[in-house]
Amino acid sequence: MAIYELKVTHGFNDGAPNKRVAAMANIPSTTFPSLICRMIKKGLIERTSSGGGGDDGGATTSSIKITELGMEQVDPIDIPTSNEEAQQKIIEKLKGTKPRRIFDYLSDGKPHRKVDIMVAVDCTNPSTFAPMMSRELKKHGYIEYPEKGMVQLTDLCFPFGRDN
Repeated sequence: MAIYELKVTHGFNDGAPNKRVAAMANIPSTTFPSLICRMIKKGLIERTSSGGGGDDGGATTSSIKITELGMEQVDPIDIPTSNEEAQQKIIEKLKGTKPRRIFDYLSDGKPHRKVDIMVAVDCTNPSTFAPMMSRELKKHGYIEYPEKGMVQLTDLCFPFGRDN
């Protein structure tokens, strides 16, 4: 489902980066390789490699692509049709109230100062805030740091563009 959604909403027609698929499907890195191997054996997906556009600064990345057989297995009803729907699916995956409040605070797509976010979500202890941001939001590719002291949601959170 995650590969199909990335193909449809983000344009990953030649394969979606493994990291994005794992994050979107909320699959632990320890389970991901064996799951992918099983899906490849069933003919649902295939491995690809894509140059650029990956999470690693533009180098060739390992990707996976859904096959025709895989497409037949997907229920397209669950695919978001707006940024709001896509963001709601992400929020439902987040663990805890504060990460959900942080995500909501950042949902305008603009960069925000970390200190302002900390105050807004009532989490002003940096030793608590930073690990929570990393564990719940950065690890899954939902946030980025456009400049020092600033945070914003990534394009993954805006499959229909930041202005839509």
